[in-house]
Amino acid sequence: MSCSSDDDDDDGGDVAPAAFEAYAAKYQIADAGAAFSSVEFTESGNYIMVSNDLPTTGAKSLSSLAAKKSPAHMMFGNLLRKAATRSESVYSPILYGKYTVDADGTYVLAGYGKVKVVEDGAGNAYSLEFMPSSGASFTYTASKQNRDLDSENTNRLCRTWNTASFQIVAKINGKVLLDVTASTMGELIKKLQKWAESNDEEFDPSDWEYLDIANPEQVVFTKTGTYMVKYSNSELAVSTWRWVNDSETMLQYSWENDFEDSYLNGFASVSYKGSQLVITETDKEEEDGESYEMSMVYYFNEVK
Repeated sequence: MSCSSDDDDDDGGDVAPAAFEAYAAKYQIADAGAAFSSVEFTESGNYIMVSNDLPTTGAKSLSSLAAKKSPAHMMFGNLLRKAATRSESVYSPILYGKYTVDADGTYVLAGYGKVKVVEDGAGNAYSLEFMPSSGASFTYTASKQNRDLDSENTNRLCRTWNTASFQIVAKINGKVLLDVTASTMGELIKKLQKWAESNDEEFDPSDWEYLDIANPEQVVFTKTGTYMVKYSNSELAVSTWRWVNDSETMLQYSWENDFEDSYLNGFASVSYKGSQLVITETDKEEEDGESYEMSMVYYFNEVK
């Protein structure tokens, strides 16, 4: 599909299945001391292997971040990003790349080697044989995670997307006060800071120091509830998502797979503009009879 020039929202009509839908799966590794905690093969032909030494960000640091006047919302922020090292290294926090499938069903992972999955016959357990391009092969026992998120909306979302642009819209009592668009997050923040410096009586440069963040360049959604963000500095972050109301395309995300923790999760709406994916996070407040609304909008193009 090509990008539409139509400004109206578009449901996109019928959407072809993702290229690797038949091979998509996520395996949770059970072996104590294993190098990886999970291996996922996505619907759009990416692999995501998460190391067991992947740390998390606690609520304390995130609470401090949330207390600031932030124009940058959390869904594609780099709160849990980890440095992506050479994909040949088994001990990278997150290994990510493209995969293909051999005639015998073996996964061929670009930049890593191969992974062969063998079922026990009853579908209860699996063995995963890892065959790095350099180094000895090794095998782990794993369970297969259910792909519970399966619907027309899920089929359209669960692909690989490149960011196209970013937009911030602020309203007071329904009237647009600010509407800024940029091709990168850094450019967007600079435009917003310039506007605030001229229009905000309480402008404080120190509020903007922490906003020098890496640009989210690519996101992958999967039917097991994974989404992964790749940043412009080659860092990666893996998070989780679920539908709040599939028919309304409202989702909830959580950076630590805890959908009850207010600091580590949030909500976003999903829509489409032609073939572009549009994800919007909106904060609303009311004070002294006035309503305040700020939306962060992300536009994505599908990776073919």
